[in-house]
Amino acid sequence: MPHLSWASAWRSAWSRFRRWDALPVVPWRETLIAPTLFALVLVATAPIDFLLFHSLAELFSIGVAITVFAVAWNTYPFTRRSFLLYLGCGYLWVAGLDLVHTLTYQGMGVFPIQGANVATQFWIAGRLYEAVLFLTAPLTLDRHVNPRIPLAAGGLMFAAVCALIATGHFPAAYVEGQGLTPFKIGAEYIVVLLLLASITLLWRRRAHMDPAVNRLVTIAIGLTIFAELAFTRYLQIVSIPMVIGHVLKFWSYWFVYIALVQFTLRNPFQILGPNTGAYDAFPECTALVDRRGIIRQVNRALRDAWGDRPLIGQPCHAVLHPRDLAQADCPVCQAIRQGTPAQGLELSHSDQGRWEEITLTPFFWSSRVEGMVHVARDVTERRRGEERLSQLAHHDPLTGRPNRLLFHARVTHALDRARRENTRIAVLFIDLDRFKQVNDTLGHGIGDRLLVETAARLESCVRQEDTVARLGGDEFTVLLEPLHQPADAARVAEKIVHALGQPFHLDGHPVTTGGSVGVSIYPEHGRDLGTLLHSADEAMYRAKQLGRGNYQFYSEEMTAGARERQTLKNGLQQAIDHSELRLYYQPQVEVESGRVVGVEALSRWRHPEKGILFPERFIPLAEETGLIASLDEWVLRTACLQGRRWRDQGFPLHVAVNVSGKDLARDDWIARLEAILKESGLDPASLELEVSEAWLMSGAERAVERLHELKRLGVRITIDHFGTGLSSLTYLKRLPLDKLKIDQSVLESALQDADDAAIIRAIIALGHTLDLKITAMGVSTDAQLAFLRGPDHNGAALGGGDEYQGFLYQPPLPAEELDRRLRESAVVRH
Repeated sequence: MPHLSWASAWRSAWSRFRRWDALPVVPWRETLIAPTLFALVLVATAPIDFLLFHSLAELFSIGVAITVFAVAWNTYPFTRRSFLLYLGCGYLWVAGLDLVHTLTYQGMGVFPIQGANVATQFWIAGRLYEAVLFLTAPLTLDRHVNPRIPLAAGGLMFAAVCALIATGHFPAAYVEGQGLTPFKIGAEYIVVLLLLASITLLWRRRAHMDPAVNRLVTIAIGLTIFAELAFTRYLQIVSIPMVIGHVLKFWSYWFVYIALVQFTLRNPFQILGPNTGAYDAFPECTALVDRRGIIRQVNRALRDAWGDRPLIGQPCHAVLHPRDLAQADCPVCQAIRQGTPAQGLELSHSDQGRWEEITLTPFFWSSRVEGMVHVARDVTERRRGEERLSQLAHHDPLTGRPNRLLFHARVTHALDRARRENTRIAVLFIDLDRFKQVNDTLGHGIGDRLLVETAARLESCVRQEDTVARLGGDEFTVLLEPLHQPADAARVAEKIVHALGQPFHLDGHPVTTGGSVGVSIYPEHGRDLGTLLHSADEAMYRAKQLGRGNYQFYSEEMTAGARERQTLKNGLQQAIDHSELRLYYQPQVEVESGRVVGVEALSRWRHPEKGILFPERFIPLAEETGLIASLDEWVLRTACLQGRRWRDQGFPLHVAVNVSGKDLARDDWIARLEAILKESGLDPASLELEVSEAWLMSGAERAVERLHELKRLGVRITIDHFGTGLSSLTYLKRLPLDKLKIDQSVLESALQDADDAAIIRAIIALGHTLDLKITAMGVSTDAQLAFLRGPDHNGAALGGGDEYQGFLYQPPLPAEELDRRLRESAVVRH
């Protein structure tokens, strides 16, 4: 079994060693032709002229040794392999010793030296130095060696040997008539032992070497060992062992040369050669660059892209990277210099309008990065897609202006700069007036056009460095940066109010909206994003309260109002759920008979802390919180149920309910109305729906169609607040109306202005001509009622079926209170 184990180990070792013969990186046939021919010439020359044989053998070896030095020295800046440099520098001085050995050889006649001792001394010195060289070279495999050190050390050794031999202090190596001295023979065996130790050391440090180089150097050492053994066997200078030894020595030099050439020249090209085809298969432009950034190889895609322009040997930055990017600032060039891999480095060729993504993969040679595979992929389309996504993420898709996210980022950045530079900024909050009315009546297409035109007008009011953003819906914001003084913000706000107050012409529709603007300033009104926006929002809300179409700066007094509104917002849903909302009903009375013929349903909020709240306090809040739809439906259902109860009690009153344009624009609203009428059991003729004149004006065609749909249900239709927009008179004859309600403001001015009185008379006359009833709103004095009753009072001549409502007769009352009043009086028409 031990025998089998040793045999197996030997076979394994031999098979591993023989693998050099199958290495594809070494073309053995071409590599061995030259030395074989030289060896044959040497062997053929030896019997004819041994001096010529010796001279040729040594000169061939010296030439190879000097070539080894030249290749190692000149390729070191690229290979940075201390092992090969160390061998190259050592072989230069081995060649020097061999040269002196050749020139002092017996018969050369160059120096007046008799006998073979001096030549043999130089020979044995060369062999000893070569053995020490092989033994110490593996120690440099993982170390950096200054090239000058081995070169200088070898020079000192060469000078010392020459001095020792010249002064006779070097031991004799050959004695005429006796042959080799014990020193010579012993030295040859020492050389053999040193060489065996070198093989052992090479084997142990093989992990630090290229496998092919390791095997080639090992073969060279083995040939040197056999050569040394041959040199221990001759008795005469001219002998067969001498011939064999010189041939083997030449072969050992040759294998060292092949090892060096293999590593520094052939291997790189053999590695790159097959990869050239692989690179050509890459669709991306690919180049191999060295650590200095010089292009060494390119693939077909890059050649095709550049045409006939030269690339090899050019700096990659000059030909492949953007022209406007300095090399010192180029991240790709920095990675190449550092030898670090990189992925996803994007460069913009702005002059060509394209983007490239660069990937750098290190190119290793003997565990050292020697260059980079530079792959450039065109990512222009991807970048454009990303820019489009970024545009969508940070800009409003309708107007193209910054959205909430980008506006917040810009305000935050502006605040940072204002803090550093001790300057001001201003935030303006703009809300379009009557936008919902336009959107609901004229349609979303016109509403979208209005928003786009609004954004354009806002842009025309500010500087290029300012920001106009759309937060959503009809809300816009403006960032003024920098702001020199608050008066500058006031001037911009005034320009905005004026610009938005001008009519818009949208698809043939003249639309007048206006805008309310709130202004907050850093640092007076807030020191952070949230506070500034909140302050501007409060100021905008105050502008709306003051009649819309104006601007307001934030003030501390607004904070209390804001807290109150927020409290009401928070409690509105609870009010709906806990029946805090009530309907009050104001009687509508015939002018001539004084009978109650109907009621108008008006919502009230019985707040547990604030008492009775009127609609103008909470309806806008319901719109802001999205509760308006459920609130409107609750009002309609409650009013219909109450109207049915009154009819059951013998009070056939019609019930009037205000309907918003937003409700009328909903596709399912008429179906919901029909369901409520069926649920309550109220006769549709007893329900009176009041629509605003402004809604009719903003969307006449759609309004006509919608009102006809309502009329088919059997309900009555009234124009509320008639007289505030007389342009709607042209549509009256097309509308399926039952009644006109004269606005209170018109009635109040009629008593003091003859022109307004004439307007009311015209309205009443027009209504009677169209067979419409007239109801006067807000009648609170006897004088107003007298004016309405007709010619005897120099008034407006309301007819027998016309009505009025107001505090003169009764304020709005809860249903139960109105029940009691109806029972006590006999003024209900049966």
